[in-house]
Amino acid sequence: MSPKKLVIFDCDGVLVDSEPLAMRAYQLQFQRLGMTLRDEEFAKFFGMKQADIIANLAVLTGHLLSDDDRAMIWQDLQRLFESDLQATQGLLPFLEKLQAARCVASSSAMDRIELSLSICGIRHFFKSSVFSSTMVTHGKPAPDLFLHAAKVMDYAPSDCVVIEDSLPGIEAARAASIHVIGFLGGSHLQLSHSDAMRAQGASAIAESWDQVADILQTFGIS
Repeated sequence: MSPKKLVIFDCDGVLVDSEPLAMRAYQLQFQRLGMTLRDEEFAKFFGMKQADIIANLAVLTGHLLSDDDRAMIWQDLQRLFESDLQATQGLLPFLEKLQAARCVASSSAMDRIELSLSICGIRHFFKSSVFSSTMVTHGKPAPDLFLHAAKVMDYAPSDCVVIEDSLPGIEAARAASIHVIGFLGGSHLQLSHSDAMRAQGASAIAESWDQVADILQTFGIS
C-alpha cells in the first residue's frame, strides 16, 4: 500500500462545468414530450448516475424516459458539450502543479466522461485512472464508486481526499470514510450551497482551485 495520498475528482461540476448543459439536454427532451422540467426540479438530481436520475424523473413527472428518449438526450448533450463545455475556471494550472496521485470517479457513463475530459483538454492528466458508476452496483450516494477507485488505485480510504460538488457525492465520500472537499467552482452552484455541503459532511469548502490547493496542503498533499 502506498503511503502517499490520492486525490479523487468528481467530473461533472468539478473538473468540467457541465451540469447546466446536462440539465438543458434533459429539458429539451421533456419539451419535445410536451412537459416542462424546471431548473430547481432537476437540480435535486445533480451528482446521481443516469439510471437514478431517470427513476427519479419518472416519479416526478409520471413519464419513464424510453431508450429513444435517452438517445435524444445523449445527442443533445454531445452537441451542447461540443459547443459550450469548458473546464472549471483555474483547473488547468491546478492540475499542472498537482504532484499527488489522482483519478476521476464520476456518476456519468464512461463515454460521457471521456467526451468531457477530451473536449476540455484534460484527459492526459488522468491516463487510465478513470472510474464510472457503471463499474459498481450502487451509484452515489452509496460509497461503492469511491471505494472501488481507491482499491484499484491501491490506496486506503484514509489516504484519499475526494473533491465533490454534489450532496450525493459528499454523502458517498463520507460513507466511504474519505475526507471530502465541497467544491463551489461550477456555475450551477451558489455560495449558499456551502451550508448544505457542510451539513452533508464536507471537511472543507472551496470556491476556487487555489483554495482547493491550500486545503489539500492541510492533508499533506501538494
